[in-house]
Amino acid sequence: MGSLHRYKGVDIFLRSLSGVNGDFRAVVAGSFKGGHEIEELLQRSQLRQDLISRVTFTGAVTREELRSLYHLADIFVYPTSGDTLPLVVLEAMACGKPVISSAIAGLPFAVGGGTGILVPPGDPAAVARATNTLLQDEDARKEMGAAARARVVQKFRWSQSAKAAVEGYRAVLREKERAVTARDSRTCVAGDMAAFEKGEALK
Repeated sequence: MGSLHRYKGVDIFLRSLSGVNGDFRAVVAGSFKGGHEIEELLQRSQLRQDLISRVTFTGAVTREELRSLYHLADIFVYPTSGDTLPLVVLEAMACGKPVISSAIAGLPFAVGGGTGILVPPGDPAAVARATNTLLQDEDARKEMGAAARARVVQKFRWSQSAKAAVEGYRAVLREKERAVTARDSRTCVAGDMAAFEKGEALK
C-alpha cells in the first residue's frame, strides 16, 4: 500500500507464497520507483514461475480502488519489519478482514482480541503457515474479520483517539497542579487548565 518500501515486507510476502497450499491469487497493491524493482524483487524472492503468474502488482491505486481491494480480499498480509502502527492494517480491519502481520511495535495491540495472526518479523515460513490456517478455515476468517472491524470501531475511531488524548492532557495538568505548592503557581496552572478546556492553546 502506498510506496512499497523494503521494510514493508513485500519480499517476505512473496517468499511465503512457496509454502501456501491450494489455489490462490496474491495482490501487491502500491507503487515502486520503477519496473526494474519488481524484477529484482521477484529474483530475490526466488519465486517459481507458476507462482509468479498468480501475483498481480497493481501499481499506484486511488482511495476508492484501495477500498475495493480490501473488500475483495479474503485476508490481509503485511509482514512489516519497521512500522509502528501502520494505518493500512487498521483500514483492512475496518473492512472486516483478518490480518497477518509482524509481532513488532504497536501491532500486537492493534491485531489483538482474535482479529488476526501475528508472526515473527522476517519469517516467510511463519507467514505461509498463518496464510494456510486462514485460507483453509472460512469460519475462522469470518470470525476474525468481524472481530477486527469491531476492534477498530471500539479502539481506533478518531473520536475515541481524540477523547483519550484530551483525558491524557487533563491528567498531566492535574498532576502538575498537585505538585505546585506556591499560590501564584497554582493560579497559573488553574488558568492553563481553564484555557485548555475552552480549546485555547497553552502558552
